[in-house]
Amino acid sequence: MERAADSQIVQEQLAHPEMDVFTGKSFDELQGEAKQGVDLSNMFSVDEAALKSAFSFDASALSGVAGGMDLSGLDLSGLDIDLSDVGKDIDFSDIMAKAPAPDFSGVFDGLELTPEQMRQVGVLANQLFTGFMQSEQFKALSPEDLKDASKLAAAFSTYLESDAAAQQYLTQLKALGGDALAERLQQAMTDYVQKQLAPYLQQAMDQMMKAISEQIASTVSSQLKAGAAGLMDQMATQMSSSFANLASAMRVDASAFARAIHFNMDAEDLSSLMMSYAKASKLTYDNNLTTLGYADEADPISVKIFPRDFEAKERVLDHIDAYNKQVKAAGHDDRAISYTDYMGIIMGSVTDIVNTISLVLIAFVSISLVVSSIMIGIITYISVLERKKEIGILRAIGASKRNVANVFNAETFIEGLIAGVFAIVVVVLVSFPVNAWALAAKKVPNLMSLPVQDALVLIAISVLLTVVAGLLPARSASKKDPVEALRSE
Repeated sequence: MERAADSQIVQEQLAHPEMDVFTGKSFDELQGEAKQGVDLSNMFSVDEAALKSAFSFDASALSGVAGGMDLSGLDLSGLDIDLSDVGKDIDFSDIMAKAPAPDFSGVFDGLELTPEQMRQVGVLANQLFTGFMQSEQFKALSPEDLKDASKLAAAFSTYLESDAAAQQYLTQLKALGGDALAERLQQAMTDYVQKQLAPYLQQAMDQMMKAISEQIASTVSSQLKAGAAGLMDQMATQMSSSFANLASAMRVDASAFARAIHFNMDAEDLSSLMMSYAKASKLTYDNNLTTLGYADEADPISVKIFPRDFEAKERVLDHIDAYNKQVKAAGHDDRAISYTDYMGIIMGSVTDIVNTISLVLIAFVSISLVVSSIMIGIITYISVLERKKEIGILRAIGASKRNVANVFNAETFIEGLIAGVFAIVVVVLVSFPVNAWALAAKKVPNLMSLPVQDALVLIAISVLLTVVAGLLPARSASKKDPVEALRSE
């Protein structure tokens, strides 16, 4: 923004807001020149002879009232239809002002271009698109083809590949920003032609023809009424009572009426009209400054806030929300701040993914813990079976059932303790090389860490699982008959 503000061309535009720095002409003059497109009076024509033949009178319809009066002497010259004013009040500036503008915002990403080079790219892009509107490929399109996005895009692609002027423009673009700039701009313009220009052309054509049709119908209706009034004056001298039946005596041939009006604008004329008004809507002081990359800090379009951490982000959001509540409570809804928490959106998605992965891992770990507990119980039970004589000796020298059970419970407790401590030691040892690699390669400190309280909880879980798994084998050992246990071997 600072580089754009310090450039000479921006300074000249700021010093002369009424003049276009690219051409040296005023914006009013440029808009007037751009609007000198196709003459609306040449857009359609009317065959007056065919239009007259579309209207006729049935004399027999009046015979019952007028006794078969003769209408051959009626002068129908008053039914001349004048459509010269049709279409003059259609505001094409307003229609074309709503035309979608090409979005080249992503074309310059990653490219080091000066403001002057960006201006040259804009001029070349405009020449490239104007050349397409004047090319043989575009002229060959019918009005129906203009409404087909695929045919319009195919014609544009053919123009880029076969037209010598288009190849020259692409060569100049490559000289400014390399092949990447030319390819990006070509793809952006192709997408614009197919996805934005073609649908808008169809909509604009439909709206324009609808407005013209309504004006033609209104003009014809009003002039027919005036002509009919003249006919009534002529017929009043012959039969005053036939006035009420004139409407039923008049006949209109709809097909002849349709053939009498011809649309004279071809694809080239229509494109010239569209481009003229499209250019006129973009020839403004503000649009020039936007194209040159200028922005005023006193009149920002948006403000981006980058908190240092998540806690600071939450505090910023709290302040904004509190301000919005205050202004809305005071009835100033237009002063409320609209914001988008991009980091919150991203972290929300990341949190959902991490939670899903965590649930899957917990499921696998739970299965592993169940299998491990079963194996510990089996191993303890095998130990009980192999140590029957030892159990018998303990009972013979006075040990109680609880004492025997405690022996095996103590063994499972020690096994769980050793397993938990061993696992924690392994994790701590592995964390050192992992943290060193993350810091050296990714500049991320303390990627892998295990808090002390978490380590103690894990050891406690390991001990608890082994003790629970050994309760049944220990209870089985305490119930052994000492006599049978001594005779087991």
